[in-house]
Amino acid sequence: MAQVYSGEGRRSWRGWGEEMSSSDEPPIFYKYYPIGGLVALQSRCLKCTRPEEFSDVFEAFHIDTDPEIFAGNVLGDPLYHIVADPRTGLPNADWRSKFREWLHLSVQNYPGFRLLATSLDPVRNEDELKIIREGMQAYDDQNPHPIFVLSLTESWSSATMWDTYAGGHTGFTMGFRSEGTLFTSHEWGRPRKIFYQDEPSSGPSEVAKWRRWLIKKTDYQHEKEWRSLFFSSHLEEVASNLFTRKFVDEDLVEIIAGVNASPEFVDALLASKPTGATLYQAEVSADGNIARKPIHRD
Repeated sequence: MAQVYSGEGRRSWRGWGEEMSSSDEPPIFYKYYPIGGLVALQSRCLKCTRPEEFSDVFEAFHIDTDPEIFAGNVLGDPLYHIVADPRTGLPNADWRSKFREWLHLSVQNYPGFRLLATSLDPVRNEDELKIIREGMQAYDDQNPHPIFVLSLTESWSSATMWDTYAGGHTGFTMGFRSEGTLFTSHEWGRPRKIFYQDEPSSGPSEVAKWRRWLIKKTDYQHEKEWRSLFFSSHLEEVASNLFTRKFVDEDLVEIIAGVNASPEFVDALLASKPTGATLYQAEVSADGNIARKPIHRD
């Protein structure tokens, strides 16, 4: 993925046929775990999830409003198919306005992104376009390298996150360097920011199809979530349909044990952490917020 500079302190990343602004990308991404997640630290492997396994029934939900007009590449590189006039073989007169509508939806539905390039492919009629769509759907269904998601957050101090994802503050969170190889060794792995909205995205389902996994209901905005998307070919299958993303010691910046983590569990974290990573103990500050202090053991 090419790194593009657009002014001091700002940069963007190009890939998947689009450009994403990363000017607000945090320096560290966090992954919360309950006590049982210690194996992720010990094995240096992070479990990735298929979108259909998401617990929120509204995630990846999309309302397809115009299935007969638009078509796109299932891997995310956008295509726009123009319906041609059967009498002349030339594009219909209104194709420009339809294309502008499609382009507008591509940006409107997913803030922070813009389309880089589009292939304008004429098709002879609506029936041919339907065949193209069905073929793409069949490819999507049979793709030997399905997409997996690695969910992360930019916050280490959210009491709700500690309660929900770290076993009621008994677990831990790992902080990974945003410029580490975990996210930069492959262009698809660059974390993308989740956008929270009250209504699901709508419009042509193929408008940058992969991005629907970056939209969640506003109920979850406290999670401050980011997601990396990987094909199974980028991951390691450690068990039947269980895929993980490996990280190296240099990727891990810090580990934070929960407020209610036991001394024995803290010792296990200390024994498992890379030499260069700092171990902290979370605590409740005087004003009732989550704070932290470094742990030093002889």
